[in-house]
Amino acid sequence: MFSYFRFAVRHLWKNKLFSIINIVGLSLGLACCFIILMHVRFEKGYDRFHTNKDRIIRVLNNHFAYTPIVMAPLMPGYFPEIDKVVRVGKFDWTKFYVIKDNEFIEEKDLMFTDTTFFDIFTFPVIQGNPGRVLRSPDRIMLSESIARKYFGNSNAVGKTILIRLMNTPYTFTVEGVFLDFPEQSHFHANFLIPMEFFHNIQGENMVTSWGSNSVFTYILMREPGAMNAISDRMPGFIKKYVPSDHAKYINYEVQPLLRIHLNYEKVPADIEIQGSIIQVTIFTSIAILVLIIAVVNFLLLSLALSYQRIREFGIRTIAGARRRDLVSLVSAEFLIVFVLAVQIALMLVELAIPQLESRMNFKVYHGVFSNAPLLFLFMGLVFLIGYMASIYIALSVSRLKPVEALKNYSLVRKNRIPTRGVLVIFQFCIMTSLLICLMVMHKQQWLLRNKDLGYRKDLLVTLYVPFNGQNKYQVLKEEIKRMPGVTSVSGAAYIPPGNQWWTTFVTDPATGKKLEMEQIMSDYDLVETLGIKMLEGRSFSREYGNDSMAVLINETGLKMMGSKNPLESYLYIGDSNNIRTRRAIIGVFGDFHMRNLYEKVHPMLLFLVPASTQQMAIRLSAFNTKSTLNDLEKIWSSVFPDDPIQYVFVDEALRLSYLKEDHAQSLIAVFAFLSLIIALLGLFGLSAFALERRTKETGIRKINGARPMDILVVLTRQFAGWILVAFIIAVPASWYAMHRWLQHFAYRTEISWWIFLLAFAVSILVAGITIIWRTYLAAVRNPVEALRYE
Repeated sequence: MFSYFRFAVRHLWKNKLFSIINIVGLSLGLACCFIILMHVRFEKGYDRFHTNKDRIIRVLNNHFAYTPIVMAPLMPGYFPEIDKVVRVGKFDWTKFYVIKDNEFIEEKDLMFTDTTFFDIFTFPVIQGNPGRVLRSPDRIMLSESIARKYFGNSNAVGKTILIRLMNTPYTFTVEGVFLDFPEQSHFHANFLIPMEFFHNIQGENMVTSWGSNSVFTYILMREPGAMNAISDRMPGFIKKYVPSDHAKYINYEVQPLLRIHLNYEKVPADIEIQGSIIQVTIFTSIAILVLIIAVVNFLLLSLALSYQRIREFGIRTIAGARRRDLVSLVSAEFLIVFVLAVQIALMLVELAIPQLESRMNFKVYHGVFSNAPLLFLFMGLVFLIGYMASIYIALSVSRLKPVEALKNYSLVRKNRIPTRGVLVIFQFCIMTSLLICLMVMHKQQWLLRNKDLGYRKDLLVTLYVPFNGQNKYQVLKEEIKRMPGVTSVSGAAYIPPGNQWWTTFVTDPATGKKLEMEQIMSDYDLVETLGIKMLEGRSFSREYGNDSMAVLINETGLKMMGSKNPLESYLYIGDSNNIRTRRAIIGVFGDFHMRNLYEKVHPMLLFLVPASTQQMAIRLSAFNTKSTLNDLEKIWSSVFPDDPIQYVFVDEALRLSYLKEDHAQSLIAVFAFLSLIIALLGLFGLSAFALERRTKETGIRKINGARPMDILVVLTRQFAGWILVAFIIAVPASWYAMHRWLQHFAYRTEISWWIFLLAFAVSILVAGITIIWRTYLAAVRNPVEALRYE
């Protein structure tokens, strides 16, 4: 056996160029594929640490995750399949602070929940009694990192912490400390406060209203398979408990815990931003395609090198070597290449992961060896494929009779097209498809960045008003309006870009239709400050005393109404058709995107309610912006001395909202580029081998008067044909894949014809550069040297 490895090393060393290409190409393919597989494993591993993961489901409300507070306590009595229910709400509509030594420390991830929280979810409690927590509104639980931050390494249970919520300081007693939530949890919390506290601060109407959707409802089933029974009984539950005026617009459904994370496309407004099954599918596809390219490379070059050894195999056969000896020799060469490629791949993975994590927020499950089962399974599969391929190659070559082998009767001539041609076409088909898909993705991302949003995002600043600080809002607004660097200022309950969502039902008396529309409580001058275009009528004005009884409607809302004379129409808000709920339409404004472009513009109404302002919109002039912001901070401190200022530039906020997609596209580009490199390595090696076989032919052609360009055309013609066939196959495949991908976007780019032309040009260019320079060297070679070859 040792002699096989000795001969294998000798042969690999003799063909150093081909061996290096084989090892580098295979190692790059293995590294790319394993990195992607680790990321896919991480994304698909969310929430699997919960002991009851197969028994936990969540209620959805018309494809939204928010549900009414009143629903959860009624469910166990109606559904015998339910063991326990927990409500979870996230305090994310305004800022909150921990007050320590008269210093305001902004924190995040405060949640209010029920006493059943730790009975349903597996979040270990390391201090306190998990069976007696979240029962009193003046108690709180902290994560381990927060407890260490404010109380050091001492036991935090029984100590107090002062938290400023909605402009009011509250003192809580710590009754427990839990381990920090795992990264693979679809929601996270640093502070847990009882649901009773939320009841007290929100009031009775919020707690009892079926139209107030503000919590997430999770169910622990008695048996893992009870989800369908609960889903089937849900219409009966709605009919029994939900008032009829709400019931006809409600469709409750249930969702398994393990399907929450990779469901962003179906549930856009979630407790946290979730992952995308589309991106996971794309990454998985790229991993498979890159590995296929690497394996095809290995097959092509190994096949080429084996045909080069036909005489050697013939001599070995005459000397008494059996077919299995030849197979063992080729297998030993594969084993050496595979082991070296695996070693290099593991080093590349260890070097690449920290860079991908820091620069592109690429998440993997710990390190390489933490994924040992996946690693061994993956390597075993690749080894099996490669080993079977090496056996096939050895059997193909050894099939020749010894006499034919000694005459160098080329089996290559018989099998050239079905073997090398098909593999090269298959390889370039994958590479071209990846190029087309990458360009379509880039074009779609460009659309998301540059589409007209319906408002001016440049030089626009949004400012958060402290909760219950509306009494000082008008003072702050007047001070800001007098600033020389400010052109206009207004306010609303929420301003783009944001994730908030408030809807109301309106009745059109002309048709009797009841319509659901998004409602925004705004101040005067909001339309002007945001730069929204008025299509008909006017915006709210102080010159009219009854605008509080009027509304503005957007273009989409007007289409839903179907009114041809909107300025002569009015709407009834809610179910009561009386003078108090009647609102006249005084203007129609152009559609604008309140959230990102993954959602369509919804029917929208603007109400004049300055007292509901939670965010301010400030339009700055282009002159001396830094000085204006400094003045803004001073004015803020004089009006709200106890609250730090919180402002953001809208264009920067929009950029950050697409950051995850930017990272995903960058990663796809990196892996697509590496697949291109791997394919070109194989093409380089294959072209070098083909030219080496045709060295004498080149010399004879030159002696007979052929010019270098004639020889160049002859030698590259075959490769050009293969690339053309690959492109013809790649076009429909990539078009179909991108057409399906684009269907998940509310606003889609076109798959332009020039993308396919550009992809073909790039393929020809990079392949041509790879082949032509090597071919040109052969074409200008001295014919005497070519004829003396071998």
